[in-house]
Amino acid sequence: MTCRLLAGFAALALLTAAVTGCDSEDKKNYDVTITWNVAGAQGTTCVGSLSGPGVAEQVEFDSVAVTVYSAADDSEPIQQTVEVPCTDYEYTIPRLKRGSYLVELGAMAEYDGDYLPYYQAEIAVSAPAKDDYQGTLVQGMGKIAVSWSFDNMKMCGANDVTEVEISLYDGDETILCEDGEFVIEDLFWAEYSVTVFGLDSEGSETWSGDCEDNPFEVKPGQVFEAHAVLSEN
Repeated sequence: MTCRLLAGFAALALLTAAVTGCDSEDKKNYDVTITWNVAGAQGTTCVGSLSGPGVAEQVEFDSVAVTVYSAADDSEPIQQTVEVPCTDYEYTIPRLKRGSYLVELGAMAEYDGDYLPYYQAEIAVSAPAKDDYQGTLVQGMGKIAVSWSFDNMKMCGANDVTEVEISLYDGDETILCEDGEFVIEDLFWAEYSVTVFGLDSEGSETWSGDCEDNPFEVKPGQVFEAHAVLSEN
């Protein structure tokens, strides 16, 4: 009986040690190194060509902005964005917990008065690192953050508006009026005009308004803030 009891304690001790070891492993932090190149030039240049409406010009990238997300659809990064000299061609992300992450890269340059991440890349990484992680930076896309309000200064409910339609957005997602903003992503460098329509509970257009800056240009890496004031139809 005594031997069996001692054997049981020994087995329990081994199991406890194994579990503790796993917990200790999970609590570790890992540094993950990423590298980048501009348009396939392997660590030899930080110059890229910009191509847009009436634009064909070369720019020199000062730095690369590195932003880490825990998932592709997260809106907030897990660490503050870091800008690294582009000519370093690499950056070590510190102290990541075990898991998978999405890293966004943006090559920053000054053009036409706007300092933007004109070239972009995304890299899926894991901690601890299981591979060599390299991003190829190419001319990226822009976004429009559309917001709306009413000329009578009242809120959506008081104006019997439940949803809004945005003329530029052709998706299946319902946009609730009370959300107050909708971001249109993956836009090419071009000129845009946006109109917002307010819909009642039956889906009828009862309010409408054009964005105040129509028409406006959206550059790669830019998030253009477009606001529409809606008037009753």
